[in-house]
Amino acid sequence: MIDSFELMGHRITVKYGRVPREAWAWYRDDDKVIVLSPRIKKQPKSHLHHTLWHEITHAILAHIGREDLNQDEAFVDLLSNAIYQVLTTARPDIKSVSTSLPPQA
Repeated sequence: MIDSFELMGHRITVKYGRVPREAWAWYRDDDKVIVLSPRIKKQPKSHLHHTLWHEITHAILAHIGREDLNQDEAFVDLLSNAIYQVLTTARPDIKSVSTSLPPQA
């Protein structure tokens, strides 16, 4: 699992800790941290990944000043699921994509 990443000039950390009882995780913008419930360790890895991308999406929206969208959990779920799908199904692997354009058909 990742322990931190850069977002718009800020270091966002990811750690396990206390979250509201009904939540699996939350993003705290004041100290730039994503906190995951220790309960998530007992869930399938895909649940952890979806939850992490959900919270990363909250962080992105907070950093671009879109608090209106950040409060819309359905929007955050849809966008984070779309990002997760792109990253997990990209061919070749997203980390190996070069800056060149694809060959012309």
